[in-house]
Amino acid sequence: MHKNRPLIALAVAAALAAPVGTAHAADFAVRVGFENVSPKSNNGTLANTLRADVGSDSQFTLGATAWFTPNLAADFQTSIGRFEHEVRLNGTPAATVEHRPTTLQMHYYFGGNSGFRPYVGAGWGWTNVKPKRVFGPLAGADLGLSNANGFTAEAGVDIVYADAWFVRASAEYLRFESDARLAGAPIGTVKVNPWILGVSLGYQF
Repeated sequence: MHKNRPLIALAVAAALAAPVGTAHAADFAVRVGFENVSPKSNNGTLANTLRADVGSDSQFTLGATAWFTPNLAADFQTSIGRFEHEVRLNGTPAATVEHRPTTLQMHYYFGGNSGFRPYVGAGWGWTNVKPKRVFGPLAGADLGLSNANGFTAEAGVDIVYADAWFVRASAEYLRFESDARLAGAPIGTVKVNPWILGVSLGYQF
């Protein structure tokens, strides 16, 4: 399910087309954003016979950045609410799953203190996962999912307005795989491994 991709694409395009302002030498920034988590296709096989497919979802996020130099910074981000995804087994809706991803990355900014700052980054992500409800072929079953952690990488751009405000457009890959259990017995791994597209508004100090 990728119904939110057009909205995210429009938001990113608007950010990239916006006029560029000036920037001061920032030490710290906070931001609020909106992101779409779009899992990869074919998310694994459970119990040897059930093909899992995980839908997409969007949610608001919070983030903070601390600069060590004009080009190098640490970045922290988490979602405000929990993303919720529908899981289909062999094409039949079977569960909804909630998760909250939190990432810590190092970013390198090519623009330094300029008003147009492309960046790349990499780090580690921690994802808290829990089933919300089960139905269809899993109705009444005790479904368990493990928390996930793994590599994350990101590219994006900050566009500065009025010296301190900025708009960020970003694309991130998150390694996110969760071990599934049914009635306590392992049945396989759900390989979500999503692309995360987002736009956010920030203020730098």
